Amino acid sequence: MKILVADDNANCRYLILDVLSPVASEIFSATNGGEAWNRLQARDAPHMAILSATLPELNGLEICHKIRHARVPHYTYVILVGSRRDKADMLNAFEAGVDDYVVRPLTPAEILARVRVGRRFLEKEDHLSMITQQWRTMIDHLPFGLACLGQEGEIRRVNKVFAEQLGIDPRSLIGKGLRPAILPRMEDHRLLLDHLHAVREFDRREMQMTNADGRPFQVLVWGRPIDRTGELAYQIITAIKQ
Repeated sequence: MKILVADDNANCRYLILDVLSPVASEIFSATNGGEAWNRLQARDAPHMAILSATLPELNGLEICHKIRHARVPHYTYVILVGSRRDKADMLNAFEAGVDDYVVRPLTPAEILARVRVGRRFLEKEDHLSMITQQWRTMIDHLPFGLACLGQEGEIRRVNKVFAEQLGIDPRSLIGKGLRPAILPRMEDHRLLLDHLHAVREFDRREMQMTNADGRPFQVLVWGRPIDRTGELAYQIITAIKQ
């Protein structure tokens, strides 16, 4: 496991580096927020960061805020090192996305315990990422198109076949609505949204879609609600009518 240790206090930094050297595959160190942020943006960025709350240039809280708003393919587990056990400071840290909060003076046993907790979290995260990737691979190999929609009918995810039916790069579909570029007929769009908002399914409805060249084609569409606890609300399955 790769770990970044960023602290402007040399004694604290050396203590953490010394404690972690037997348990980490690679350790990076930084003395200011700029160095730390650059390392976290690198291709081989560590998935765990121990950040001082008092780093110059960018403090640990600011770095964590940037991490949580950056589009990265992996999760970064953040341990923030504060100088006082103040409830307001701890709440601000957790609201910014910090995973764990510790205060000085640090002890070797505490450092190891906190890192072990983070490692267990990241191992579970890696396992879930592998399952998600397998799911996406399976979805892309389905013989029909599939699109997942948000609560207002915007496209959140698509499989390869759905994008091929439209002749459109799948990345350009994300966040777009189904009308007017994809479902040009108002009645088709209204029917779909009615079922989406009513959390109802429907089967084998003939609809008209438009490909990238603007040419219409007929498809058979099935609609299914999705558990709305997350960002997804509905999915549609499309097959070109023969």
